Amino acid sequence: MRLVTRLFPGLEASTDQGRRDVRALLTSVAGISYRVVDASLKLMIIPLATHLLGIEKYGIWLTASSILSLLMVSDFGIGSGLINVVGASVARGDTRSVRSFTATAYIAFGALALFLIIAVGLLSRSAVLPHWVGIRGTSPLVSESRQLFVIMGCLVAGSASLNVVNFFASALQEGYLAHGAQIAASLTALFLIFHLHTSSMEAFALASSLPILGAYLLLSIYIYGFRHRALAPDFRTVNFSHFRVIWHDSSRLLIAQIADTIIAFTSNVLVASQLGAGVVPEVSVSLQVMMIFNFVSCMFILPLWPAYVEAGVREDWAWIKAALWRGVLRSVGAVALGSLCYTLIYRVFIHTWSRVLPIPPLGFVIALDVWFLIYVWNKNPMVLLNALGFTSVRAWVAPMAAAVFIAIAVALLPRLGILAIPIAGIASALVEASITTAAALSLLSNRRMRLSISPEVTFAPEG
Repeated sequence: MRLVTRLFPGLEASTDQGRRDVRALLTSVAGISYRVVDASLKLMIIPLATHLLGIEKYGIWLTASSILSLLMVSDFGIGSGLINVVGASVARGDTRSVRSFTATAYIAFGALALFLIIAVGLLSRSAVLPHWVGIRGTSPLVSESRQLFVIMGCLVAGSASLNVVNFFASALQEGYLAHGAQIAASLTALFLIFHLHTSSMEAFALASSLPILGAYLLLSIYIYGFRHRALAPDFRTVNFSHFRVIWHDSSRLLIAQIADTIIAFTSNVLVASQLGAGVVPEVSVSLQVMMIFNFVSCMFILPLWPAYVEAGVREDWAWIKAALWRGVLRSVGAVALGSLCYTLIYRVFIHTWSRVLPIPPLGFVIALDVWFLIYVWNKNPMVLLNALGFTSVRAWVAPMAAAVFIAIAVALLPRLGILAIPIAGIASALVEASITTAAALSLLSNRRMRLSISPEVTFAPEG
């Protein structure tokens, strides 16, 4: 932190506002570094994957990943709810609540991981799975795809259980530690994939997913065993009342995350089921590049979430308003620049990385640009509302946006082909952005609304 203040003399770490700015900057830099490294490695993995697996197997692996993401629904809202309650408890100096909330979150994530393993086991035996991943007829890939699905499901469940440490670090405004672990995991995954000499989808899944499990385990040992030993989870204090406090925001965020996950991960499934698995890479590569730009841009927004929580508890509304508009300027500017560059070079880019990948039309890429500009804009008021406890807004707006996306995509895919996906995305993003932006502006102009967050995150420790 001292190095940051030396590089940026305008940041004063001796005040609450300065510390929030410094930690947010550190997390943003670390997060962007991770996204750049991860994006570069994923792009390097594309030709490796298509060479090792072939286009059809690579499409099956991409689609299976999307289905598992739909099943897991990110963190079921629990991680985001944990950021709110732990961040508020730390701001109040309530150490006991921090330890109890964190332990309760681990129990909840463990239960969700068990649920995922059971669901994966049942789905892997069902007749519908081959159709969902785009396998036609009695292909010999049916058996391998079922084994792949089970292995990937267990890996996703394991990483979800250990991912609590990521949210814990974020709540303490130290998300840069988690990003460091993720960078190490990405580099390790590339090393393992580079040394693969098999076309097995199962081996590819193990090489790409095991490193993040090890990274989160080592990070947990460091944070709970050394850096914040006094805040380590205390499993003796786990009880249902603590979960209800977390679940207050988490239940609403769960609804929103289900909707977000549907929008983010059904594209591959819809394209595979209606146009075939061989068409998935034509959509997925450009969509994945835009997702990378989105993730990088959001690194200017997401580190503000725990900072908004602390500032809300301390009623520092001037800082909140200034931070919001800084986030808008940086995030939208970043995604606009990335989108423009990709649009200019995408044909050469895709052809260079893998000559066997199909190149989508220019109209598809331009429509993707518009979709993600609106999407990133919406992230700014969305994070502010969630952090300050107004999670009910997204709980009803996000499902509406997801319904718009699915309805338009299903209706237009047979007529417009892959262009239907970004058109549906634009429509859904406009619906949500118009409502969340209006709610955030209303919040910032109404002091009584600002103060209404206090009872939603307050927790009194047991006597």
